[in-house]
Amino acid sequence: MNRKTVGLIGAACVALGVFCPLFNIPFFGAITYMVQRQGEGWFLLAGAIIVALFNLNNVSWPSVGLGLITLVDVGLTLSNFYQVISEADTSNPFVQVFAHAVSPQIGFFLLIAGGILMTICPFFQGQIPQTETVWDKPETITQPTTLAQKAKAPQLSGDFDSVPEQERLRRIYGV
Repeated sequence: MNRKTVGLIGAACVALGVFCPLFNIPFFGAITYMVQRQGEGWFLLAGAIIVALFNLNNVSWPSVGLGLITLVDVGLTLSNFYQVISEADTSNPFVQVFAHAVSPQIGFFLLIAGGILMTICPFFQGQIPQTETVWDKPETITQPTTLAQKAKAPQLSGDFDSVPEQERLRRIYGV
């Protein structure tokens, strides 16, 4: 893998993560960054698109800042989420059960993975190994066989010994 690939995978994870559920709340469904009213989803999606465009042009330095912003935003959202759950009414047992049933979903994991990949992409030193193809080595390409080369084929034993040379070649190769 190279920088461009790592950056593009990170941007794709973030772009996908803003549409995936962050929390699954029983009886209410899932909450995503795009559903939130704060506009964080649009900001993260725009950042992922910017990172992808820069990486396609082999410029990876903006990935660090936008990756760190993504990680900080996801961390703050997760922190706020658990703070709200811990401040839930502890005197009501139904609220306690409901608060413990809420859990983070795949959107968080995609956003964290994407943020990490975008942050490390400029520092990634991996290269794609160059492989040689048959076309790179012209000596490996076989040339068409001529009749003279076919005549140098190994001789068969048996009733072919009494047959003239041209007749034997005709029988063997259908020439």
